[in-house]
Amino acid sequence: MSNTGNIVRLTILLGIVTLIQVLILNNIDIIPLCNPMLYVVFLLAMPFGTKSIPMMITGFVAGLLIDVASNTPGMHAGACVLACYMRKYILQLIAFRNAYKEDELPSIQGYGIVWYTKYALMMLVVHHIFLFFVEQYDRLFLLQTVLRIVISIGASLGLIILFGLIAPGLTGQRYKES
Repeated sequence: MSNTGNIVRLTILLGIVTLIQVLILNNIDIIPLCNPMLYVVFLLAMPFGTKSIPMMITGFVAGLLIDVASNTPGMHAGACVLACYMRKYILQLIAFRNAYKEDELPSIQGYGIVWYTKYALMMLVVHHIFLFFVEQYDRLFLLQTVLRIVISIGASLGLIILFGLIAPGLTGQRYKES
């Protein structure tokens, strides 16, 4: 996929997941400790070859959109920047022998559900730990915060995988190229 194609795809993806996050997920209160974060799929969908600084700037913008819409002063932006910074290390940790091609996109269809689940889980752990501890750092609520992180990671991971299966063209390649 060309750079222009990637930019258009990622812009559409960011718009869709931001609207879903702000209009639906932020207003659902089924389980009190559950805050699913679908918008993280945008960070997961970035091409492997995206350099650290552009990745962190993009993460900052995505997080800032959520912060502005959710009235959270920079918490999502900070969590996204940290997750974007850690992404290269996470990808190295779960790399195949041949590593990754720079222009390839991470996807369930391209790398399999097990690999994608590991990738998404590690990114979500970094994102959610930062987000929820910044949001409510208090020793009195340590157990509640840890439970909230675990439950929210599970819900976010489920939504991200479901989204990746339903909309493969937005979240990555439809088919792995030879």
